[in-house]
Amino acid sequence: MRTVGLGKTSEQWREEIQEEKNKANRWERKFQEV
Repeated sequence: MRTVGLGKTSEQWREEIQEEKNKANRWERKFQEV
């Protein structure tokens, strides 16, 4: 089992968090359109 996050730069973290936010935003928009 490997620990996730160790050895990652803050840049990589920021990109991943941004991607998750984008996914959530896309879902919200889909529901609002219905």
